[in-house]
Amino acid sequence: MLLLEVTRATHVEVFPLDELLTFQGWGVSIGPYGWMFKGQPERTPPGKGPAATAPKEPEGLSVAQQILRDDPQIALQFRGIQHMSQSFLDHPLCYDDWIMPMPRYHRNTTLLPWATYNSNGAVTVRLVVQKVTEEEFLQAMVKYWHDDKCRAYIKEQIPTAKQIDQDKAEFWNALPALRKRAADMDAAATQPVQESGEFGRVAVLAAAIEKGYAALDAAWAVWAADHATMQLPEGAVADEQGQKEFKEQCRLWRQHMEGRRERAAELWKAEVATVAQRELKKEQPLNEAAVRKAHGEEIAARSRAMLSENAQILAYWQEQKLHVLADDPRTDWVHSIRWQNELAQARQEAGQSGTAFGDALAAGKAVETLQAAYQLALMRATVATMHVQLTDVEFEISKREGMTDDADLPRFQKRREALLQQIKTAEEAQA
Repeated sequence: MLLLEVTRATHVEVFPLDELLTFQGWGVSIGPYGWMFKGQPERTPPGKGPAATAPKEPEGLSVAQQILRDDPQIALQFRGIQHMSQSFLDHPLCYDDWIMPMPRYHRNTTLLPWATYNSNGAVTVRLVVQKVTEEEFLQAMVKYWHDDKCRAYIKEQIPTAKQIDQDKAEFWNALPALRKRAADMDAAATQPVQESGEFGRVAVLAAAIEKGYAALDAAWAVWAADHATMQLPEGAVADEQGQKEFKEQCRLWRQHMEGRRERAAELWKAEVATVAQRELKKEQPLNEAAVRKAHGEEIAARSRAMLSENAQILAYWQEQKLHVLADDPRTDWVHSIRWQNELAQARQEAGQSGTAFGDALAAGKAVETLQAAYQLALMRATVATMHVQLTDVEFEISKREGMTDDADLPRFQKRREALLQQIKTAEEAQA
């Protein structure tokens, strides 16, 4: 948890750093997501061996490179470079790989004026960094948040935070037994640890934790999208198109985070069903109807998770296809759009047919036709995935051809040949 104690005149006011973050032009905080502590390499817990030394700073770094390594807001805005940042914490949204254009982050000037943000030391600010549980974090947000209605909304999410803390405690308590079981199984060369009850319990707890965090993330996105008010520079006036684009941006962000919530909930159901199958198969006599039901529930849940994940991906690539010209010179990009669309369409069919097949299997109905359709869709998605990979590899080769001293070129060429053979084999099986 990060708090800012801001001194103005003789008054000290506390602001959660989360509340001071907004999307540019939204006029509302993005929400209390909290911060992820990444650790400090120069610190070692007592009794855990000699103290580690901080990694040596590379020589010859430009100012821009130093900022990239030291400023966490860089990693927040530009996803995918977190590994380059040397900050000791990250915002969770750094790791949200949304396919749609991400809104730009901005300072929340509805709470603090630009003069305070740009005071450059003239305003006294004390940063408080505190490690807390999820429940403690939301309790603090209820205490310090400045919007009364939002405080009430945050308070409604505390039961979810309590469940996350409970699941995390059970998860960490279960890990020692799982590690011991894995070591014993390796020594005895018995069945893999994935078949053990300990593994199943930990897998379900991990999925439950993910489900809880996805539910909270969606709650904050819903609040922000529903309470955003279009903010414009002084003197600017929003036209009808600008207002339409703003509303669409809010809608897409809410849809994205709600989709993540639905996906996590379905994946948790799938893990529960997977463990149920494993335990049922240990019973004698075998209850085939119960095993079939659990298997169907797993397939249906994973298929619904796929549909939740795929919805905006499919929409994005369909939109990109609309912008391809008949004589488009961007041959690599056009080729990529083609196969990304094919993959998204195949995943959509696999999700839909898998849901129908799983539901029918769980209900004890005839499934032969549904199963065949599901398997065909999965095969189509597999072939499309390989074509997407091949497109990426061919792009890398095109950048390197003519450069005889490029050490990576032979590796990419070998990878291309392997993919071509795999595609040929898969397409023959599909036929």
